[in-house]
Amino acid sequence: MGNYTRDTFDESKHYVGVRLQQGVPMVDADWNELEDIRRYEMRGMLRWFVGDGVPAGNQGFRIRQIEGVNDDFLIKGGDGTTDGAGRILVAGWEVLNESDVAYSAQGVAPLVPGQDAQTVYLDVWEREVGPDEDGNLVNPVIGEETCVRDKREWLVRVAPGEVIPDPPTGHVHYPLARLEWPEGVLDITDLRRSGLRVGSYLDMNQAISDAFGQDYTLDHDGEPNLEVSLRDAINALLVGGLPQPPARRLIGRAFFSDAVKDSNGDIWVFWMTDLADGFQLRYSRYRIVERALTAVAEGQVTDHLAWGFIDEGDDQGPSPHGATAFADRHGGVWIFWPSEAGGEVALRYRYHDGNAWSSDASVPGPMPPEGWTVQMASQAVAVETKEGTLWLFWQREYGVDVEESELRLCWNRFQKGAWEDGYHVPIQNDDNPESDTPPAAYVNEDGNIVLAWSAGLRLVSNTCEETNGAWEWGTQKLIDSVSYADGDFESIVASKDWFGLPSLIYSVKDIFEGNTVVSIAYAQYRDVDETWVKGYIAQTQAENGHPFPVFHSDGHIYVFWHIMTEDGVTLWYKRTSVPWTPVHSEWGNQWPLEGPPQHNGLPLAISGDEGNIWVVFINLDLEVMGPGFTDIANWHVGVKKLLMTI
Repeated sequence: MGNYTRDTFDESKHYVGVRLQQGVPMVDADWNELEDIRRYEMRGMLRWFVGDGVPAGNQGFRIRQIEGVNDDFLIKGGDGTTDGAGRILVAGWEVLNESDVAYSAQGVAPLVPGQDAQTVYLDVWEREVGPDEDGNLVNPVIGEETCVRDKREWLVRVAPGEVIPDPPTGHVHYPLARLEWPEGVLDITDLRRSGLRVGSYLDMNQAISDAFGQDYTLDHDGEPNLEVSLRDAINALLVGGLPQPPARRLIGRAFFSDAVKDSNGDIWVFWMTDLADGFQLRYSRYRIVERALTAVAEGQVTDHLAWGFIDEGDDQGPSPHGATAFADRHGGVWIFWPSEAGGEVALRYRYHDGNAWSSDASVPGPMPPEGWTVQMASQAVAVETKEGTLWLFWQREYGVDVEESELRLCWNRFQKGAWEDGYHVPIQNDDNPESDTPPAAYVNEDGNIVLAWSAGLRLVSNTCEETNGAWEWGTQKLIDSVSYADGDFESIVASKDWFGLPSLIYSVKDIFEGNTVVSIAYAQYRDVDETWVKGYIAQTQAENGHPFPVFHSDGHIYVFWHIMTEDGVTLWYKRTSVPWTPVHSEWGNQWPLEGPPQHNGLPLAISGDEGNIWVVFINLDLEVMGPGFTDIANWHVGVKKLLMTI
């Protein structure tokens, strides 16, 4: 034992250094405490932040079988040098073994084979070495040793069973292997933790680049940046779905009306909220910043809305009648809504040119039939031709009184800064619209306007073509029909496919195999034989409704809709194969998007410029329909993102 004045090291004091002062004696206690502090910190770092085990590429202390021997084994070392030694970390201590050594050569208790398993473990401790053991510690100039040395020792031992004994004071133990003798032959199982290393920047950079790409950077705050984990993303893709971060509330106390993406990539959401004397139409404008929706503007559109949207009489809740938004190719956004302001039933609008809103004005409509008055105006649908002319379609209800009324399709167009007078769509075969479902319209590849509408049990279309400078409606065509007396067509919307050809997506109620089925269907006009080709996307006995398609740059068409069941209203989606047309369509599995216990409906999808799909929808913050259903405080606008990039 060395000759010391005292031992002053105390880890509970959390000292990290010793500072020598001038003009005072230098004593052994200060020197030794400095060394104890250094060793304590180094051991703590290795023990708690690296752990026990063998470094990568090293076979230190591996227990190996000696051929033909059942009562001895080999303890692997290194190449005979210190640099090439076998290494292992145990409780923060690095233990070296320069050369292979047999267990029996250690001078410990012999290994006795048996029926039960035995555990090989490493016993490590430290002891002092003085001049009696190492003569080089004596300084030849003064004939005395000035310091003693600490040395780390080890032995490999064997314990019966699969649990190693607790170490005595000053020792640490680590399991190396388990020994068994099935049929009398020694079998060895390695228990060491191998491949231990402190990750370098190059290792981390390789892992990050392999997983996330070369342009991924860390912000060093310890918080996850990905909206879903790689495991969740891979699991979703393996079963044919898409990764989905949790939905979030976009706007509170609001009923969603419409959303569009303008030509600059901003997303406009239009929504309604209540006032003391009615309802107000408002908008929120969002920009996608670092793959997140960031609000850049919000304001009022109008406080003169028709019907009020909350039917207190029959407890029906918000009505689907509402505003329609349209983004033109010039960066502007149109918003149309039905109004009864001043006792006049009209379709009104405002236009935002990218800087400011225009004043509130009415869209001119056609003259009512003689003796009839306008009793209602529906939601509108807008399309834009290649020349920049805006075409607008909507429905009017004309009536003499409550008992006698009919719906008529109206249209108008905005060109050279002004609206025309307004017109009725000519109707053939008595195919007047029989519901308040808004029509659908698109511009076909020839630049003509195709209009589709629900006429009770029939879904029909007509095309307005330009001939010698004049636009004329052609022959009405049947798209689809139902035989069920209470059947109908709802939520008709237009989309484009892989080849840029338009198609219709709609919901239809009919009888299928003896059951009432509400289906999500598609139809596309084929010029070859001048017929509509149609098919089904989803069919259930539940209430499928409000389909909305979006074409994504990956070549898929995604269709979103809601399903009403006893458990609530759930959002779902499907996508097509690539490339796709309805003539040879292949639809993937049906996937849930957002569901019970809350009610979620009326989805509207937008393909963001950053590559993801944003789905805006209404959310009723109730688990059970009942009291509070007609209170707009329980209605919100939600948003969910389908990840196409992470």
